[in-house]
Amino acid sequence: MKQMKPLHTTLRLSILLLVLTCSMGVTAQTSKTAQNNGLPVSLPSTNKGDTITEREFADKVYDVAVENPHFPGGNEALCDWLSKNIHYPPVCDYIQGRVVITFYVEPDGSLSDIEVVRKVDPLLDEEALRVVKAMPKWIPAKQNNQPIRAKYTLPITFRTE
Repeated sequence: MKQMKPLHTTLRLSILLLVLTCSMGVTAQTSKTAQNNGLPVSLPSTNKGDTITEREFADKVYDVAVENPHFPGGNEALCDWLSKNIHYPPVCDYIQGRVVITFYVEPDGSLSDIEVVRKVDPLLDEEALRVVKAMPKWIPAKQNNQPIRAKYTLPITFRTE
């Protein structure tokens, strides 16, 4: 008589298969980048007679750069700055959650187009916006040793203790 596998073994095998499948996709993307050695790839353009790498984009925005933008002093300094400057609205003392803010770090380090992309409560969202707008200039992202405009996503967690 054939013995059935326990449910937890089948579940473990399914999760393992899912993880392996996902990691193969990540490896495939990583190896493609490694094959280019960071050099621009000449891609066909819809404009006749040129390629994307031949054109200069003054207004290009980067999601990923050789050196990503960062708060002066790094992530630890950012966390310290946020903890000192965030004021939990008293009427929200029972509300918790993570507000997600996106903004652009300009080549001069200033922040622009600051907006809430994941809301929790109007008062917490407003406080997260206020504190990001009050931040000092950041260290801009760099591409080819030149400061560039880059998008940054910052989660701000509000939690009562």
